[in-house]
Amino acid sequence: MSGNLKQHLIWHGGVKFYVCSHCPKCLCTEHELKSYQPVHSDYKQFCCGLCGKDFKDKYYVVQHVKRCSIKL
Repeated sequence: MSGNLKQHLIWHGGVKFYVCSHCPKCLCTEHELKSYQPVHSDYKQFCCGLCGKDFKDKYYVVQHVKRCSIKL
């Protein structure tokens, strides 16, 4: 069985091996855990190039830029 299929089955099976070191949240994969960690930090590494607003997560800055460019 391929690694991707194993991860897929683990995710759907609800097995969560990774626990956040800052709170009791459990996640299925190491990638999810790494993506979740910024929730506990005030550091915002992503910035909207149009208005200068800062974000913790790349996904949210991308969504914001789409809306921000419509307003201009």
